[in-house]
Amino acid sequence: MALPGVWERYKQQFLENISDGFISFDRHWNVLHVNTKGSLLLNSERDVLLGTNIYEHWRFNEPEFFAQLRQVSESRVEVVFIEYSQRLHTWFEVKAFPSEEGIYVLFREVAALVQNVQQEKQYVHSLFEQHPDAIYAMNLSGYYINVNPATESLTEYSRTELVNQHFQMHIHPQDLLQTKQCFEAAAKGASQRFEARIRTKTGEIIRMKFTNMPIMVEGSIVGVYGIAQDITQQINRARHGHPLRVEYRILRPDGEERIVLSQREVNPDRADPTKMFGIIQDITEQKRTEQLLIESQQRYQSLMTYNADGVTAIDLTGAYIEVNPVFERMTGYRKEELLQLSYSDLLGVDEVAQSGTIWDSFVKEGAPFTLSSKLVHKEGHVIEVATHNMPIIVNREVTGYFTIWRDTSKQKQTDEILRQSEKLAAVGQLAAAVAHEVRNPLTSLKGFTQLLQHQFPTADQSYFDIMKGELERIELISGELLVLAKPKPERFEQRCVNQIVNDVALLLESQANMSAVEIELSLESELPPIFCDENQLKQVFVNIMKNGIESMKDGGKMKIASMRRAQHLSLSFIDEGCGIPKEKLDKIGDPFYTTKEQGTGLGMMITQKIIQHHKGVMQFESEVGKGTTVTVLLPIEDM
Repeated sequence: MALPGVWERYKQQFLENISDGFISFDRHWNVLHVNTKGSLLLNSERDVLLGTNIYEHWRFNEPEFFAQLRQVSESRVEVVFIEYSQRLHTWFEVKAFPSEEGIYVLFREVAALVQNVQQEKQYVHSLFEQHPDAIYAMNLSGYYINVNPATESLTEYSRTELVNQHFQMHIHPQDLLQTKQCFEAAAKGASQRFEARIRTKTGEIIRMKFTNMPIMVEGSIVGVYGIAQDITQQINRARHGHPLRVEYRILRPDGEERIVLSQREVNPDRADPTKMFGIIQDITEQKRTEQLLIESQQRYQSLMTYNADGVTAIDLTGAYIEVNPVFERMTGYRKEELLQLSYSDLLGVDEVAQSGTIWDSFVKEGAPFTLSSKLVHKEGHVIEVATHNMPIIVNREVTGYFTIWRDTSKQKQTDEILRQSEKLAAVGQLAAAVAHEVRNPLTSLKGFTQLLQHQFPTADQSYFDIMKGELERIELISGELLVLAKPKPERFEQRCVNQIVNDVALLLESQANMSAVEIELSLESELPPIFCDENQLKQVFVNIMKNGIESMKDGGKMKIASMRRAQHLSLSFIDEGCGIPKEKLDKIGDPFYTTKEQGTGLGMMITQKIIQHHKGVMQFESEVGKGTTVTVLLPIEDM
């Protein structure tokens, strides 16, 4: 007695684990069992379904479904069908089979499958209806069961007139035997290609090229498809002395497909030509070669058009014979202009001789080579490039070179930034060490110097002043090193730049007066505030203004101007000092580089670091004997 209980549990577990929905009825359509998947698919709770008479609840919404199930109940046979549920608005695949109690039903949702099938039918229908060639379908007896619009246009019969007519009614009597043989062969499974004449509804005779193929449904041939093309004009051209050239594919007995070219001409020996002679050539390899050539050209075009670097082709004289769009953008010249230039026309003066020598040696060897050179842009500025040159070999001879041009200017800028970062890192480490090692003994030295000055009041006091001055200078240097090694915490807030400039000008006014320097402010009103650290910007402005004041040994004017420039605030500090030579401008901001006799070379480096951290830019313009202009650009948008 225990065995049936065990079996019942296993059956319940099995039904719960299957991927299909399961529901069973007794002979009166009452639900006996339903698994979790089934209740989900039926959108009903299992407790609600159990014991429910499905026939009474759903028969009006699902008449086709119950018609199939009645067949299982009455005939005791298994049925499989796909049905659309009006109640659930989806498609189901249903398998129903009789059981001792009544009926078992397995079902699963197949809406996506049905949608794909319907979509494929639409694609096939669209191809059939829109195809420019005549397409028709015949049953195994040779009667038309469907034709497309192109067939109607070609024969001048409507679809209604053609359907249920036999194909032989339109075939020319002399071509009827061949046409019937080709139809019978296609009906047995072998596709056929042939030419025959047909008679249109108006009586016109036209020559057609036919392709017949079997219609297969579940492995059985149920009819014949046909595709037909009108070749009347081709034949007429041949009859009037024009050669007829036709390419088509043939299938050899071994299954290999070959491409052949048929060339036919009217027999010239007869006044009333009724025969033609021709030659059939196997052009399969020629077509393969042409296809490989087309693919090669497409690959070459892709290399030229879509390459991220500049690509050019140069002949042995150095003239450009092909360039890609990137090279046009790189040089500023249009393709039409570049094709009138040679390799050396775009090189810098110093590059021409060197490149010419290298070019000649490598061309003789026909070997690839790499060069670094400089291109002159159409607008005059120089672009640093790296080139990789590969020989163009035709018939085992070098006929030119492909050159790939890569702009290395940005890479060099990145390398320079990296080197500068490495310098700053080294300076930071050095600053921490120096600040630690120097400041403690420095305090002792200052204390003992002051003590000695008091103990020896009769000694020459100028010596003590020199000692204290040098100690203060060492303290200044170590203080700047500390700022570099341990920057102060940042406090970014919305601040008015004009107010910061006013505060700094007031702070340095006494030093400027002592140096006979006049500070002139020209600040644009109603400038928007910027997001900044006020103390850090004060440090920047103090450093720039002090440098300007100290550069004017004989006095002068320091002009400070502010204005809005697009999305930036521009601050210009203009002095009338000694100026800075052009070769030294690029070194401003390097660690320990200074143009002042008593400078440390750290103040301007710290200044630039602060401006960069504010996402700003510093620009320097100077002329020896006339003065220097330092411009600071700070972004207006929030950081």
